Amino acid sequence: MISLTILMMLLPSGDIPDWVPAELCDASRYRVLNASERRLRVERRDGVLVTLSHVTNPSPTEAQKPLVMNEISPRHDVVPYSTMPLGRQLHVRQDEGKLLIYAVGMWEQLHFDLSAPIVSQGGRRFNRPDDLASEGRWAEAIARKAFAAYASRRLGSAETIAVNGRSVALRKAEKSNAEMVDLGEWASAVGTGLTRDPNGDAWTFVRGGASHTLALGADKVKVGTVWKPMPDAPMLKDGRVFVPRSILPN
Repeated sequence: MISLTILMMLLPSGDIPDWVPAELCDASRYRVLNASERRLRVERRDGVLVTLSHVTNPSPTEAQKPLVMNEISPRHDVVPYSTMPLGRQLHVRQDEGKLLIYAVGMWEQLHFDLSAPIVSQGGRRFNRPDDLASEGRWAEAIARKAFAAYASRRLGSAETIAVNGRSVALRKAEKSNAEMVDLGEWASAVGTGLTRDPNGDAWTFVRGGASHTLALGADKVKVGTVWKPMPDAPMLKDGRVFVPRSILPN
């Protein structure tokens, strides 16, 4: 029998989209079922199917329209696991053996789905009743990373700006025209420490006496206890986080 690792190695590396989080590329845990530029479907070792996809790119107008989808529970404004915003509109649904996150931002959309294997009992077919809600925070983190990595395709050519005499990477985002700077380089230049969320999808720093929290996929920054709008959401490119220059305090 061909091992899971060998099966993964036999797949062309280009089959896995570049916006897919590294966790889902772990050949020891996942088997790729199909992949394309906008979609990845993998099977976990426990049989759970993971589907991650980007659908048609939205616009600011479309991002505000009510989402109409079959079998989707009422919209939530925040992901319940972290309470941080994700996109402009968000659907989260939990059922026995299923977990769905569907986020629509100003320029990107993301569909993340966990589905337990189908089982039969008494003539009925249903998802194995796994408690996938217990994986909600992990699923949210994966969705945020994919959302931010996909969004980074809008980043323009590399530039630099001087901050306290140090060079900080800057790229302009297409569509929003926001100037996005490397958060880590900026923090180092101004002498501010960054605290990374354990899930790797949010960062916090204190500046000017106020705490600031930035989450991947959220076009709002939390200053103190209030979420304030930003011109674009943080982006993830080559392991570096880019955020709107305009919201960073001096």
